[in-house]
Amino acid sequence: MAKLDYDALLGAVYFEAGDLPAATRTLQRVLAAAPDRPALWLYLAQALLKAERFAEAADAFAKGAPAAEGEPVLYGLWARAHLKAGAPQRALDVLRQGLVRAPGADLLRREAAL
Repeated sequence: MAKLDYDALLGAVYFEAGDLPAATRTLQRVLAAAPDRPALWLYLAQALLKAERFAEAADAFAKGAPAAEGEPVLYGLWARAHLKAGAPQRALDVLRQGLVRAPGADLLRREAAL
Protein backbone atom coordinates (compact mmCIF):
# COMPACT_ATOMS: atom_id res chain seq x y z
CA MET A 1 0.00 0.00 0.00
CA ALA A 2 2.90 2.38 0.65
CA LYS A 3 3.83 2.26 -3.06
CA LEU A 4 0.28 3.21 -4.05
CA ASP A 5 0.28 6.07 -1.55
CA TYR A 6 3.61 7.29 -2.93
CA ASP A 7 2.32 7.09 -6.51
CA ALA A 8 -0.90 8.87 -5.55
CA LEU A 9 1.10 11.73 -4.11
CA LEU A 10 3.39 11.71 -7.14
CA GLY A 11 0.38 11.97 -9.47
CA ALA A 12 -0.91 14.97 -7.55
CA VAL A 13 2.54 16.60 -7.67
CA TYR A 14 2.76 16.02 -11.44
CA PHE A 15 -0.66 17.62 -11.83
CA GLU A 16 0.24 20.65 -9.71
CA ALA A 17 3.49 21.03 -11.68
CA GLY A 18 1.54 21.02 -14.95
CA ASP A 19 2.89 17.71 -16.28
CA LEU A 20 -0.50 16.44 -17.44
CA PRO A 21 0.71 13.31 -19.29
CA ALA A 22 2.71 12.11 -16.26
CA ALA A 23 -0.13 12.99 -13.89
CA THR A 24 -2.65 11.12 -16.02
CA ARG A 25 -0.49 8.00 -16.37
CA THR A 26 0.38 7.91 -12.69
CA LEU A 27 -3.14 8.53 -11.43
CA GLN A 28 -4.65 6.01 -13.84
CA ARG A 29 -2.19 3.38 -12.61
CA VAL A 30 -3.07 4.07 -8.96
CA LEU A 31 -6.81 4.11 -9.64
CA ALA A 32 -6.63 0.83 -11.57
CA ALA A 33 -5.29 -0.79 -8.38
CA ALA A 34 -7.37 1.25 -5.89
CA PRO A 35 -10.49 2.71 -7.54
CA ASP A 36 -12.05 3.64 -4.19
CA ARG A 37 -10.13 6.95 -3.90
CA PRO A 38 -12.56 9.67 -4.99
CA ALA A 39 -10.14 12.56 -4.39
CA LEU A 40 -7.70 11.01 -6.86
CA TRP A 41 -10.48 10.70 -9.42
CA LEU A 42 -10.92 14.47 -9.11
CA TYR A 43 -7.23 15.09 -9.77
CA LEU A 44 -7.42 12.78 -12.79
CA ALA A 45 -10.59 14.50 -14.00
CA GLN A 46 -8.94 17.90 -13.88
CA ALA A 47 -5.84 16.62 -15.70
CA LEU A 48 -8.03 15.09 -18.42
CA LEU A 49 -10.09 18.28 -18.68
CA LYS A 50 -6.95 20.38 -19.18
CA ALA A 51 -5.77 17.86 -21.79
CA GLU A 52 -9.13 18.35 -23.59
CA ARG A 53 -10.15 14.72 -23.10
CA PHE A 54 -13.63 15.85 -22.15
CA ALA A 55 -15.66 12.64 -22.08
CA GLU A 56 -12.99 10.89 -20.01
CA ALA A 57 -12.86 13.88 -17.68
CA ALA A 58 -16.64 13.78 -17.17
CA ASP A 59 -16.45 10.08 -16.29
CA ALA A 60 -13.62 10.71 -13.82
CA PHE A 61 -15.57 13.57 -12.20
CA ALA A 62 -18.51 11.18 -11.74
CA LYS A 63 -16.27 8.69 -9.95
CA GLY A 64 -14.87 11.47 -7.77
CA ALA A 65 -18.26 12.98 -6.92
CA PRO A 66 -18.22 11.80 -3.27
CA ALA A 67 -15.13 13.97 -2.70
CA ALA A 68 -16.75 16.96 -4.43
CA GLU A 69 -19.47 17.43 -1.80
CA GLY A 70 -20.11 21.12 -1.33
CA GLU A 71 -17.36 22.21 -3.77
CA PRO A 72 -19.17 24.23 -6.43
CA VAL A 73 -16.03 24.74 -8.53
CA LEU A 74 -15.71 21.00 -9.09
CA TYR A 75 -19.34 20.74 -10.17
CA GLY A 76 -18.74 23.63 -12.57
CA LEU A 77 -15.72 21.88 -14.07
CA TRP A 78 -17.65 18.61 -14.31
CA ALA A 79 -20.47 20.39 -16.14
CA ARG A 80 -17.99 22.00 -18.55
CA ALA A 81 -16.49 18.59 -19.30
CA HIS A 82 -19.95 17.31 -20.27
CA LEU A 83 -20.67 20.43 -22.32
CA LYS A 84 -17.36 20.19 -24.22
CA ALA A 85 -18.02 16.46 -24.74
CA GLY A 86 -21.27 17.34 -26.49
CA ALA A 87 -23.65 16.41 -23.66
CA PRO A 88 -25.41 19.67 -22.68
CA GLN A 89 -28.26 17.93 -20.84
CA ARG A 90 -25.79 16.06 -18.66
CA ALA A 91 -24.03 19.37 -17.98
CA LEU A 92 -27.31 20.87 -16.74
CA ASP A 93 -27.99 17.79 -14.61
CA VAL A 94 -24.57 18.15 -12.94
CA LEU A 95 -25.19 21.84 -12.26
CA ARG A 96 -28.55 21.00 -10.67
CA GLN A 97 -26.89 18.32 -8.57
CA GLY A 98 -24.27 20.83 -7.46
CA LEU A 99 -26.96 23.37 -6.52
CA VAL A 100 -28.67 20.76 -4.33
CA ARG A 101 -25.40 20.15 -2.49
CA ALA A 102 -24.33 23.82 -2.41
CA PRO A 103 -27.56 25.85 -2.67
CA GLY A 104 -25.86 29.23 -2.27
CA ALA A 105 -23.37 28.67 -5.09
CA ASP A 106 -23.73 31.66 -7.39
CA LEU A 107 -21.03 30.15 -9.60
CA LEU A 108 -23.32 27.23 -10.46
CA ARG A 109 -26.30 29.50 -11.07
CA ARG A 110 -24.20 31.57 -13.47
CA GLU A 111 -22.95 28.45 -15.28
CA ALA A 112 -26.52 27.16 -15.65
CA ALA A 113 -27.64 30.50 -17.08
CA LEU A 114 -24.87 30.46 -19.66
